[in-house]
Amino acid sequence: MKNKILMKATIQEEAELMVTRFNHEDTMAACGYSDGYVRVFNLGTDNKIAEINAGAKEPGPVNTLRWRPIN
Repeated sequence: MKNKILMKATIQEEAELMVTRFNHEDTMAACGYSDGYVRVFNLGTDNKIAEINAGAKEPGPVNTLRWRPIN
C-alpha cells in the first residue's frame, strides 16, 4: 500500500484550470490554464513562484504537463 499525502492549497486564477501536475517531492504544483499559461505554485505557502507562456499571439489552452528533473 502506498503512502497517501493530504495536501490542501487554495489557488485562484482568472483562467480555467485545465491540468495539474505535482513535482516528485509534492512541494510544488504546475498548473496549465485555458489562457495558455503554466503557473507554478509552492504548496507550502500557496505562493505563485513562476508564470510561463509560449509567447504566442493567440495562445491555446495548456492541456498536458510533465515535470522533468534538472540533472
